[in-house]
This record gives sequence, structure tokens and C-alpha cells, in this order.
Amino acid sequence: MKKLSASNRKVLTPGEKTLNWLYEEQLRVDPEWSVRFSGGFTWWADQHAQTVEIVASEKDENGAIADLICVSTDLVRGLELTDQRHDSLALLMSCASMAGPVYDPKNGSLRLCSTARVNEENYPLLRSLISVASVLQIAEVRKFADDTFGWRYVLADLRSWAG
Repeated sequence: MKKLSASNRKVLTPGEKTLNWLYEEQLRVDPEWSVRFSGGFTWWADQHAQTVEIVASEKDENGAIADLICVSTDLVRGLELTDQRHDSLALLMSCASMAGPVYDPKNGSLRLCSTARVNEENYPLLRSLISVASVLQIAEVRKFADDTFGWRYVLADLRSWAG
């Protein structure tokens, strides 16, 4: 897979550097289990896909670039979320650490999501925090499907509404 590069720039943006670092060094993503695309990548560290991508960029008054990076992990697909289902979701999310639920009504997907605004000044700290959020999301998705804590029943309940 090709490394993200600055096409006509001499320097990568903080977000691009973060994505490269996460993919190559921190998460050590296997190219066989991933897809890279402009501004991010999707990988399968387990049974659920996780996407790490730059979702927005902005320049401040001095021209410094900041990138908004989003880490999101699939939890449930094909779900029609209604008011009655919020109780189960609230129970499920009461144990989430660095992520919140994001529901897409177009495809009925429910994902755990974490975002961070990365610039040159906070890049060393935030790239590590994004890494932690990534790993925690994978662990939480596993935990939610683990019978030990009874989350499988909550997920089964959410999935039963999906199909």
C-alpha cells in the first residue's frame, strides 16, 4: 500500500502524519486486512471493520493546518433506531470509554466513533490518544459481544430490531 504523501507540498499535514504513524508503526496494520484510500484507511483487526480517516481540514489565521481525524468501528448494521430502542443503546454505551455511538439512518449502521482535531502543536499527544481510542473501540466491540457481561443480549436485542 502506498503511504499518504503530500502531492505538491514539502510537508505532510498533522493528520496525514498521524494516519501514516497509526497504520505503519502503532497499529501495524496488515495490508492484507486493510484498504487504504485518500485521507484514511479501513482495516479489520477483528470481526468488525474500523475506519480511520481525515474528515475535515482547516487553516487558522496564520495558515497552520489542523485536521479532524475520526476513528469509527462497526457495531451493528441494518438497524432501524426508534425511541423505544434508546434504552438498550443507552445501557450499552454506559460502558464506552473514549467513543460515542453514531447512527446512520441511510444504511442502519451503528458505529463507535472518536474524533480529534490534530495540529502541529498537539500532534505528539493526540496521535497517541487517537491510537488509544482505536484500540479501546476494538476492545469495546468485543466486550459488547461477550456473554460474560451480558452485552450479547443487548446486542442481540438491537440486532433483532435490525432484521
